[in-house]
Amino acid sequence: MISVFLLLGPAPAALAAENGTGLYPLGYRVFLPGVMPEAGVYFRNDFYWYSASANAVVIENEVTVNGDIRAFADFVNLSLVFPAAKLIGADYGIVLAVPVVYSKISGDVDIAGVISDKGQSHTSGGGDMLFTPVSLGWHWGKLHFMAALSMYFPTGEYHKNTDITIGKNRFALDPNIAFTWFDPELGYEASAALGYTMNQANRTTQYKSGDEIHLDFTLAKYFKNGVAAGCGGYYYQQVTADRGNGALLGPSKGRVIALGPIVSYNTKVKGHDISLSFKYFREFDSKDRWSGNAFYLTSIIEF
Repeated sequence: MISVFLLLGPAPAALAAENGTGLYPLGYRVFLPGVMPEAGVYFRNDFYWYSASANAVVIENEVTVNGDIRAFADFVNLSLVFPAAKLIGADYGIVLAVPVVYSKISGDVDIAGVISDKGQSHTSGGGDMLFTPVSLGWHWGKLHFMAALSMYFPTGEYHKNTDITIGKNRFALDPNIAFTWFDPELGYEASAALGYTMNQANRTTQYKSGDEIHLDFTLAKYFKNGVAAGCGGYYYQQVTADRGNGALLGPSKGRVIALGPIVSYNTKVKGHDISLSFKYFREFDSKDRWSGNAFYLTSIIEF
């Protein structure tokens, strides 16, 4: 059975942070996030669609009010679990992820309380690269645990003084852990994946996005025909406030919760494990950030 592993990838999904977006795609790590797969090479592809609105968000040193965003991303992830490699008793793997993003935003530009511009903008291009040089997995019967250190690099397309941009133009560290309790006989899973994103400043705009906690969680039932179904969700909380000359909305701290149905199908084709999954999340209890709907269509292939 394929696990989701730590195939993280940047995406437009989080608001109090600059541009109303964070680097970690909320809801990404459901279905066995704490299970390190067997040694091998794994390719994962995620088609991601996000539709949301916000009362106000800072975009390139301007406050956009009554904003709407539509974003589509394709995350390409490659992970390697080393054979016979052990580090402090754990299996060892690495991950590289690169997204391609199309995004459109509309709203009103507010300068000193006066609406100065109305309209919409769109852009597309490569996003910020993620690299996880250390990913460790332990197994204790039905309980599985993973710990990793992920790094986001500002390699994405970025243009100053534009209404919308793909790259965040900031480096970030994301130490993260995940656990999974899975009973293969009964076919039940309970999982949670927790990360702490430490954002560096965007030196171009002098905007320092606050640190963020993101928690994905899963309850699922596995059937003998390879289908699994359940409920997943995420919790996001910004724990330190935005600051810097570009933080025009003051020391904001974003928050959101989401829930939704999740379905997967696992099979083998010519000896290769293949997993397909669909996830839908409806966001609520949002504060100081975008709030809307997120969809994932994911495929994982073991080579």
